[in-house]
Amino acid sequence: MFKNIAKKLGYLLFTCLSLLYFVYLDFPLDIFKSKLLGYVKAPFTIDFKHAHPYWLSGVSLEDVSLQLSPQLESPNIAHFDKIIARLSLLPLLLGHQKITFKVYLQDTVLEGSFEQTKDHLEIDLDSQEFALSRLFMQKLTQQPLQALLQIKAHLDLQQDPKKSKGKINVTLKKLNNADTTVMGMTVPAIDLGQLLLEAEIQEGQIHIRKYEQAGTDAESRLSGTIRLAADPAMSQLNLTFQIKPLDNWFQKNPNLRTLMEFPLIQQRRSADGFLSLPLSGTISYPQIR
Repeated sequence: MFKNIAKKLGYLLFTCLSLLYFVYLDFPLDIFKSKLLGYVKAPFTIDFKHAHPYWLSGVSLEDVSLQLSPQLESPNIAHFDKIIARLSLLPLLLGHQKITFKVYLQDTVLEGSFEQTKDHLEIDLDSQEFALSRLFMQKLTQQPLQALLQIKAHLDLQQDPKKSKGKINVTLKKLNNADTTVMGMTVPAIDLGQLLLEAEIQEGQIHIRKYEQAGTDAESRLSGTIRLAADPAMSQLNLTFQIKPLDNWFQKNPNLRTLMEFPLIQQRRSADGFLSLPLSGTISYPQIR
């Protein structure tokens, strides 16, 4: 009796191991990529060079790029060395889909999870400090932006955006940009130092709760809200960014004081010297009013 049971278990184990072995040898990369791109509904697309199974319910993607939707005509947003994602099996019994992941960017790891039900998506993010320049943010800002970024977030996004809630904490260190040229004048790099941002999602809007920035070249402020849309890329901006250059920055190029006296700039300056830049439009298409 025991020999028969052992024999059957042996056949079963051999079959399972053989199946896993051939899956690893002949992983259908092209089919998996097309299925993944069809499943992801976000304002970006995913591309990767290599994919491998990871344990029984996971996948490991290598040389991963995130790109904005083709209609936006934008280059890469980000590039990651490796992403490991696993589907949690227990929540499936409750009708949920939960995916845990680790994103590798050189020696930095960003961990998190997505849990989806019929009416909401719950997102958790927790990253170590990493260089923002690795994410090609200069492609979005049109100027090389340097900083060390750390982010923590817990988001509960409902089908009805008005019911969404969550918190976002962002810390930027050594924040600065490169020299640029405005109307033939060299505008030197501006050192914004350290920045702390805390935001909260309530009643379908992202509220800026705390904004602190300390740098040698400028002071800045940020206030306002972002009204969430069913498509996050179409969320409406109602923000005001204010910046006040300090003497240390003017000393890098004395002609900058003349630039700040231009009527167009003077119209946007407040009594305490802050230059006001109201932001409207959407996350995909921000505009300065």
